[in-house]
Amino acid sequence: MHAAHSLNHLMQSSTKIYCSEMSKKLFPDYRTMTEERLNGLAILCTFILALALILGWQ
Repeated sequence: MHAAHSLNHLMQSSTKIYCSEMSKKLFPDYRTMTEERLNGLAILCTFILALALILGWQ
């Protein structure tokens, strides 16, 4: 169980980094956004990806 939790945490971290980078690429005009806003976009992206995985979309 501990290994699964660690893997899940690692996947969440890498997904957050990926989504943060995608947000920066998708919204280059908003580079002056605060980190909080970029983190918000990353969280939204993570939620959408998680929902897609749960529903079986790829």
